[in-house]
Amino acid sequence: MTYLDPPLFTDQGIDVIPFQVPTGGLWQQARSLSAVHTLMQLGPNRLAAELRDITSRCLNRTASAVN
Repeated sequence: MTYLDPPLFTDQGIDVIPFQVPTGGLWQQARSLSAVHTLMQLGPNRLAAELRDITSRCLNRTASAVN
């Protein structure tokens, strides 16, 4: 990740988790082209649901690491 310095976040207790586009379904072309087209196909409601799911998984992973 060249756009930020992860140790600056880690030093503050903030995990840096790079966003990775899923590789299946609508997302197959997102890696080689742009995610914008895929995001438009999803629509706002499904995009919001996808983001909530990703957030939930990240929070569960962080909680597991703490316990």
